Amino acid sequence: MLRSLFSGVSGLRNHQIQMDVIGNNIANVNTIGFKAGRVTFQESLSQALQNGRKPSGNMGGINPMNVGLGMTVASVDHLFTQGNLERTGNPLDLAIQGNAFFVLNDGNNDYFTRAGNFQIDAAGNLVFGNSGYHVQGRMADSNGEISSAAQVQDVRLPFGQKVAAKATTLVNFSGNLNFDTFQRAQTLSSSYATNAKVVGGALTAPLDLTTANELTVTIDDDGGSTISETLTLNPTTYGTVSAVVAAINQQIQSNRALNGEVIAEVVNDGGNEKVSIHTTDKGGSTTTLALSGSATTPLSLSTSAVTGTVATTALKDLNFISENLSTGDEIRINGTNHNSESISGTYTYTDGDTVQDLLDKMKEIFSDASVSLAADGTLKIEDAMAGASKTTVSMTFFDKETSTIAIMPTFDITKDGRDAGEHESSISAYDSKGATHTVTLKFTNNSTTDEPDLWRWEAIVDNGEIVPDSGNRGVAKFNPNGSLAYFQSEDGLPLTFEPGNGATTMSITVGAGKANSFSGLTQLKNPTTAVVTEQDGYGLGDLYDISFDTTGKVTGHFTNGVSQVLAQVALATFSNEAGLADVGENMFTVGDNSGMAIKGWAGTTVHADIAAGHLEMSNVDLAQEFTNMIVAQRGFQANARVITTSDTLLDEIVRLKR
Repeated sequence: MLRSLFSGVSGLRNHQIQMDVIGNNIANVNTIGFKAGRVTFQESLSQALQNGRKPSGNMGGINPMNVGLGMTVASVDHLFTQGNLERTGNPLDLAIQGNAFFVLNDGNNDYFTRAGNFQIDAAGNLVFGNSGYHVQGRMADSNGEISSAAQVQDVRLPFGQKVAAKATTLVNFSGNLNFDTFQRAQTLSSSYATNAKVVGGALTAPLDLTTANELTVTIDDDGGSTISETLTLNPTTYGTVSAVVAAINQQIQSNRALNGEVIAEVVNDGGNEKVSIHTTDKGGSTTTLALSGSATTPLSLSTSAVTGTVATTALKDLNFISENLSTGDEIRINGTNHNSESISGTYTYTDGDTVQDLLDKMKEIFSDASVSLAADGTLKIEDAMAGASKTTVSMTFFDKETSTIAIMPTFDITKDGRDAGEHESSISAYDSKGATHTVTLKFTNNSTTDEPDLWRWEAIVDNGEIVPDSGNRGVAKFNPNGSLAYFQSEDGLPLTFEPGNGATTMSITVGAGKANSFSGLTQLKNPTTAVVTEQDGYGLGDLYDISFDTTGKVTGHFTNGVSQVLAQVALATFSNEAGLADVGENMFTVGDNSGMAIKGWAGTTVHADIAAGHLEMSNVDLAQEFTNMIVAQRGFQANARVITTSDTLLDEIVRLKR
């Protein structure tokens, strides 16, 4: 018989095996987690027709002569390349990115798969597809902690599982407390200092600027040079000082090259009204004013800026006293404080007294308020009570020589002060029985000149129905840059109170972020937004949903808002994954040449990640499979031709007998 006949038969048989593998690959092109197979061939036996011989003496060496006897299958391998991930949206669908396998168990033996189409059975067990095999992993304890010594076991996720209530022990605040809110009710402003705002008063004669209404203003800027601007006033007749000055200031404010404003003062000079106009600019430099044109004016223009301080001005030069002051004259000061309590005092004038002397007396009378004098001469009284102020003040002048009484104008108290520096924020704290208690922190700005950037806070429990034992009052101090300096209770203890329902005593640490940082409470010129951002207590809750992370940890979500780790899915790796034994249904078992399963955890002991809501698709490449199919077909056809040709040769041998 011809050797070629048997070689052709081996080619037919083994190319058929290749087609079987290709057919199986194509059949599983949409099988999740499927790993394609590959066939490799090798030469079969070879028959020697002549052995080789090495050179010797005068004879050269010769090569051996061999005739092959066909081919056979060298291997059928699984290709464990990564398959594409397909998003399913099902939280129980898991896919592995990396070289690893999910671990399954039927109660006796372990199985391994790349397919992650898992389900939960009636008992809460995580199982593989419809096989019922349990997915393996490790379980967390009642606190959601997974011990490194935990044993690999069935993963069980019992919906309806309850998590016990946890008493609140920590409350953290964050956000901003607006530094521009002070515990001062209002500013009481006076218009009676030397260079105070416009007093008004009638002019001796109207100022007609209908024909010549240009005003030349020269102001020294901060750099030492001068700026001259010509301002055009409204062409009209002005009847009061206030009207003239208002028109001038309006033009200055609309001219970007000029800074400052005009300040007017009415002085009683021996019974004759005299009006002088001063100016003040940004740098306090000399400023000149000059009306141009042919219009005459009854105004006495001063060309010098205001110099010196208001406090050193002689008291007798103030414009609000109708009689000349002399030693022994009295100014009676009356009013009410922020508690509506009547207060009064008498200031006795001595020749040479200044504005500061009167100011000192005002401070003595209004001892619970802040009395100050602004640079422009405005007298200010700021009381220490938050909210609408009830502080009032009036002055009465007594002339000792004539015994006449001149009623002095009262202070203008129509200006509201800043918003009271108060802010409240409430939380629901849980006791050991899961009952809630409303804890309100009330912040009050207690900043003063001596102690700036200071807020006090008070904790109120259940609207005052529960009186705390300790830690219910404290302070929050801020740095000049607005960051928190410190936040503490006055007694240095946590907020402690009895819930009153048989639950254990509650002890809550109240925090506001890290000192010298902007991570918690801040005090900046922004709206007040301080709120509770964290509290660690919760009531009783039921498990209603789960989710997986990239390490395979299963997090349970409970109806009380708590999320807690329940378990972690295990993965397995092998020294030689190609040596695994294929048992069908997308599963493998340990093979003789695979090595033992090394069980571990994604992201730590196993270099792989788990993608929840995804499945790994088959890694079959159809283009490659169809190419392999063509190659296998041609190989099969060629070997068939070898057989038919060998048959023809045999037929000729048979014909020799005829």
